[in-house]
Amino acid sequence: MKVINSKPVSAFGGLNFVIQEAINLKINTLLNTNLPALPKQSQYNWFDIIMSYWSVFFSGGDCAEDLSINLKEGLQNNPFINIPSPDSILNRLKSLSDSPQFFSTKRGKTEHHFSLAQDLNKLNIKMLSLLPGFQKENVILDYDNTLIFTEKADAQRTYKKEPGYYPGVGIIGEHVVYVENRNGNSTAHVLQHKTIERMTSLLKEAGVTIDVIRADSASYTYEIIKAMEESAKRVFIRARMTDTLESAIANIKEWNE
Repeated sequence: MKVINSKPVSAFGGLNFVIQEAINLKINTLLNTNLPALPKQSQYNWFDIIMSYWSVFFSGGDCAEDLSINLKEGLQNNPFINIPSPDSILNRLKSLSDSPQFFSTKRGKTEHHFSLAQDLNKLNIKMLSLLPGFQKENVILDYDNTLIFTEKADAQRTYKKEPGYYPGVGIIGEHVVYVENRNGNSTAHVLQHKTIERMTSLLKEAGVTIDVIRADSASYTYEIIKAMEESAKRVFIRARMTDTLESAIANIKEWNE
């Protein structure tokens, strides 16, 4: 067979299956109805903006600018989405950011900067709920704080002696269900019980029931454990090893399974 002419072939044609599946799951409708209204003259909707940005990473890119450089030829004629310019994407995404809220503790003089992003966290859970296989009943919820090193002007010095952020992250299986950013100088245990309360409240609102919450030793405080016990049937936390605890464990003669 001799092909006389045909439509241009895209090196990233497989991306169309991803976008089509997102449309089938009505993620496009969810984004366009839950995010702030765009100007009527806008040539793009929120699904175009977010899916274009995701497409960079699905296609092996590193940053939004790849849309106008390395990936331009392969993505510019996509049949499902209009590709905005990198500047348009970054400006729209920046418009979704939350202003930091300032907190203090009963002890200490440090001012703690948190970005709660409750509306985006709610939207994330709604989107996950559209995915097949996302479990809502008797789930295992993992919580951890993850260091993100950055040279941004507002980043504070972390315990690793480098500037960055230290967000608290909730995960069910392989799904990130909650992210609450905090500045680098706010260690993991500081006001974590409030973060746990906000996270579990959103999950409960979405119909998620929690069987187990798991966390590392940064959560090994009375306030944090109490907050977890109010929302989960069981709590697994790695205890901080002390001389007293080590001695108590050594004195146990019989262990029950």
